[in-house]
Amino acid sequence: SSSQGDSWTQLPVLVTHTLADLAISPTDPQTLYRSSGGILERTTDGGLHWTPLPLGYVSPSGAEAVFALAIAPYDAQRIYGITDRGTASISVDGGDHFTAMSTLPVKMDPMGDDPFNTHSWHLLPDDHAGGRIVFTDGNAVYTSDDGMQTWDTRLIVPLGGRSLLRDPSNPQHL
Repeated sequence: SSSQGDSWTQLPVLVTHTLADLAISPTDPQTLYRSSGGILERTTDGGLHWTPLPLGYVSPSGAEAVFALAIAPYDAQRIYGITDRGTASISVDGGDHFTAMSTLPVKMDPMGDDPFNTHSWHLLPDDHAGGRIVFTDGNAVYTSDDGMQTWDTRLIVPLGGRSLLRDPSNPQHL
């Protein structure tokens, strides 16, 4: 939608797996990132063509699927991703390359048609360089104040399929 949701245009996009997450560039609404079937992809033409990115791939230790992604609002080239194994990775070049920063102790709870409970996974990027990054796997809330190098467990409680949002008028409020 280019009218704040008043009208919608269906794009010829083939999605053969569940869409786990979607992020829109804060500077270019034609650039989107999606995680579908565990593979991270990017489009620069509003969804007409998608290109696989090097996160969510078969690694030497087996396949890792991307279930949470986010774009830093202050830098559209800074992409965050978290895989089903809890690997937290950052790209500083718009998704062309990713660096694994750390591993989260995520819980993979079977839940109906969503065997990895991914509907509960949400990643909230920092609102400024060096700010707090927040992630939930539906069972706990984790925070990182050092660019995803380390994580602190802030709350352990089954949250279910909830979202994380930052209050735009007060970034300290989640």
